[in-house]
Amino acid sequence: MPVKLNNNYDLSKNVIILTGATDGIGKEMTRILAGFNPKRLVLPVRNQEKANDVLEYIKSSNRHAKNVEVWEMDLADLQSVKNFANKFIKEVGELHMLLNNAGVMSSNQVIKTKDNLEIQFQVNHLAPFLLTSLLLDTIKKSVSAELPGKIAFTSSSVHFNGEIDFDNLNLEKHSSYWNPVKGTLLTMLNFHNALCNHCTSLVQGILNLKIYSTIFLTIHF
Repeated sequence: MPVKLNNNYDLSKNVIILTGATDGIGKEMTRILAGFNPKRLVLPVRNQEKANDVLEYIKSSNRHAKNVEVWEMDLADLQSVKNFANKFIKEVGELHMLLNNAGVMSSNQVIKTKDNLEIQFQVNHLAPFLLTSLLLDTIKKSVSAELPGKIAFTSSSVHFNGEIDFDNLNLEKHSSYWNPVKGTLLTMLNFHNALCNHCTSLVQGILNLKIYSTIFLTIHF
C-alpha cells in the first residue's frame, strides 16, 4: 500500500537513483525526495542545462539540494548506461532506491539510437532493464530488514492492450507509432513482475505527463 509521507519522513540513510528527473513528474519527484534529506540523490541526465534548472528549482523550493548529484547518462546509448553503472558501483557502492522514471515517445517518426535501435524500445525498456540488472547486486548488498530496498518503474495502463511485435522492434515495417509505446510498457511490466519480490506497484490516479505533450493524452498510473 502507498505510504502517505509527512514532513518528518527521513531518507538520511538512503542512496537513491532517479532517472527522468529533468521534466514532468520526475522533476517533482526530485524536489520531494530532496526535501526528505537523502544521503545521496543521484540524477543520471543527458542534458546538463536541464539538470542545472532542476537544481535551481530545488533550491528555490526547499533549499535541499546539497545532497543532490547530477551524473552523466544517456539511455539512448547503452555504453553510457554501462559507464554510469560501473562508475556508481566503484565510487558510491551502495544503493537503496532505484526509480526508473525516464521515458520517451516518438509520435510521428522512427528515431534510432546510437545502438541503432528504435528509441522507444531502448529508452523505455532495454536501458532501464540494463541499468537495473547492473545495479541489482549493489541494492541487495545495501539493504536490510530495517532499511529495505525499492526498485520502481513509472508505467502506464496502456499496456493492457499492448503486444510485442518481435519481428518489428525497430519499426522497420509499417506500424502505428502508438503500438511500440504499448509494447515497451508491456515488456517493462513483465520485467517488473520478474522483480516482484523486490519492488512495490503504486497506483496513483490520473496524471497528465510531459511525455505526452505532443499528442494531448492523459495517462493512468
